[in-house]
Amino acid sequence: MKPLLARRILLAAPLAVLAGCSTDTEPQPAPTLETPSTGPTQEPSSATPDEDDPEQDGPAEPSAEAPSDADETAVAEQARSTMTAFWDTSKPQDQWYEALAATMTPAGGEPFEYTLVENVEPATIEGDITVAWDDPESATTATATVPSSAGEFTLLIIRDGDRWLTDSIGFPGGE
Repeated sequence: MKPLLARRILLAAPLAVLAGCSTDTEPQPAPTLETPSTGPTQEPSSATPDEDDPEQDGPAEPSAEAPSDADETAVAEQARSTMTAFWDTSKPQDQWYEALAATMTPAGGEPFEYTLVENVEPATIEGDITVAWDDPESATTATATVPSSAGEFTLLIIRDGDRWLTDSIGFPGGE
């Protein structure tokens, strides 16, 4: 008799779940999110904005053009500037961080805010910086590989309007 009872329970469980589901097909309002700094906000709509609307708010879309030689040169120079600022341990702590942060996105510079300059091992670039585009059809994101006396560093560099900023620094031997 126990196997029959177990079989009934197994068959009843999915029915109980289905019975709890709503058959209401009307769309529900988007949930409201509360954040300490901004208060209630609506979930973003899944509707796409009209691309021809000149009054559309929001950040400008990055260039969808294929990378040019000038873009590649700019990315390599951005990588050089970032690593030069990182390895310049002759500056006091605040000046070192300000110089490095000026080459990076806010999120990219954040991990270095509490890095002590005396813990940074100075190095020099040895060889050519290579650039690989994350999307060869669009000059918006690239990975720059910087060969140095301390090993090979990998930088994620993104276009921010008309300039390039480093979003992250990958250290030699890192994942």
